[in-house]
Amino acid sequence: MSKTFPCLLLLMSLASIGCSKRMDVIIRNPLQAGVVDQPNTIERRDGWQATLVTLDPDRVCFDVTFSLRQANTPPDASLASQALAMQADGHWYRDAQVMEVRQPEISTYQGTVPQQYQAGTVTECVNRDSNSGQCNRWEERPRYETRYVPATFYQAVGGGVVCFPNQGRVTTTSERVAFSINRVPFRWGLESIVAETSGGEEASN
Repeated sequence: MSKTFPCLLLLMSLASIGCSKRMDVIIRNPLQAGVVDQPNTIERRDGWQATLVTLDPDRVCFDVTFSLRQANTPPDASLASQALAMQADGHWYRDAQVMEVRQPEISTYQGTVPQQYQAGTVTECVNRDSNSGQCNRWEERPRYETRYVPATFYQAVGGGVVCFPNQGRVTTTSERVAFSINRVPFRWGLESIVAETSGGEEASN
């Protein structure tokens, strides 16, 4: 066998993965199974996580935990204030309904933030002769530098349950459902158990 053949197979495999839909967790399609398989929690950076808790013909619900941080004042960690979206069969929906809210937990830590300050002036040419190249007019402008100053950072951990109307958005043939909060994605692959059963029947004939 040619040494290049396994390499070609590897490249073809990688190409097929790159073209497929991204999925973080694969569960049985709840509309076929009649239940949402647990656990299916997906974790992201800084403790962000989401769990698919309901997927039926009426609604799709996610239990989400997220954290925000900023200097000097606590961030707005109200779940309703975040950018919430659901994707199904290539369409994004933003009609989220916040069903449950957990009181944000606030913590603080010390750090530094950049601060600009004037560190003198600089003289610049603001009008130059196009023929001779000599400067006709000079102006003195402030020169700024950046320094880091102490600051108190606030971190807020919030969460709750978010639901979206289903009504045909996610169906028994859907391959994936995704949830996004502040552009952080969580993706569940929906495995068809009907396809597996029909495949087994065909294999037995």
